[in-house]
Amino acid sequence: MKSNIEKAKTSLVLSQPFFATIALGLKYVEDINEKTASTNGIILKYNPDYINGMTVEETVGLLAHEVLHIVNLHHLRREGRDTELWNKACDYAINGLLNNKFKLPKNGLYNNRYDNMNAETIYADLQSNQSDNNGNGDNEGTGTGDGTPDNKPQAHDFGRIEDAPANTPEEKRQMEIETMGKIVQAVMAGKNAGNIPGGIEQMVEAYLYPKIDWKTQLRHLMSEITTNDYTWSKPNRRYIYRGIYLPTLESPEIGKTVVAIDTSGSIDDDMLSDFYTEMKEISESVKLPVTVIYCDCDIRSVSELEDKPVYPVGRGGTDIIPVFRYIEEHIPECKVLVYFTDGLFNDFPDEPGYTTIWAITKNQKFKPPFGETVLF
Repeated sequence: MKSNIEKAKTSLVLSQPFFATIALGLKYVEDINEKTASTNGIILKYNPDYINGMTVEETVGLLAHEVLHIVNLHHLRREGRDTELWNKACDYAINGLLNNKFKLPKNGLYNNRYDNMNAETIYADLQSNQSDNNGNGDNEGTGTGDGTPDNKPQAHDFGRIEDAPANTPEEKRQMEIETMGKIVQAVMAGKNAGNIPGGIEQMVEAYLYPKIDWKTQLRHLMSEITTNDYTWSKPNRRYIYRGIYLPTLESPEIGKTVVAIDTSGSIDDDMLSDFYTEMKEISESVKLPVTVIYCDCDIRSVSELEDKPVYPVGRGGTDIIPVFRYIEEHIPECKVLVYFTDGLFNDFPDEPGYTTIWAITKNQKFKPPFGETVLF
């Protein structure tokens, strides 16, 4: 006869492929010293007497609870915090995501004030309130009080999280990579079923496609475009007289950089100043001449890159076509265009013969038909 654990795993496979993918990758171990169940991300220990006293539906909820601990990397994030309080914080962080889909214990830790908070933030709040509560539960209606015997499970004992078996930063990093690989597989399995917990898919996307600081990304793109390089065809004359042959730094195709600045109403002066300062530093480091075009729905001003931005009259809507037309007619040597804009427009020109970098301030879903995108 199948145990509740086996039945619960089968139920997850049939109805919750995201959770099943993680749950089936764990090693299950009976442990009579465990009050309920716990996991360190590799092993799930459970008390058989406790599990046998649950319904299959409740056991499914328990496994889903442990899976979300792993998905949120709670086994890797304690960082010396108090074990008991960390478990409570982690439970508050995940139980709100489970309440509507799974059957959890009636006294399970949940408080809607902690919705959309991470475990670290919740931990800090619990810690600050601990003295006021005198140890009798953390928040109204969520603790079990001091009257619960030590040998019986309390609310925060339901599906505990333990530290990962990793002793060094390198081991923790390796386990994080392995765990994220499993989570990616689980997301792929759960996409078709449409039952991925809120925020998990975004977390995976952030891990796979981390948001790089816009200044770092812009500098990297600009340095790649610069053709300055060392060449052995022209030895450095400063060292020839000593019989030493070294390459010379040359710029076979400097071209010109154009910075287009959207002067529509959604670009505030602080953002413009920050962007302009960064472009000034980049232009000096890569030694490229820079022309600045100010445009909202039409060209408002054209000038060379100065120490400070000019704030020309504009503040209308956004139309990028005039900028591309101006470059085609007046700056044929343009090598790269950096367009600082809100991204709130729909019309694009044909792809030009130079590189375009879009520095986007508002429209985080901006997907242009050409060029590289930097989120400001």
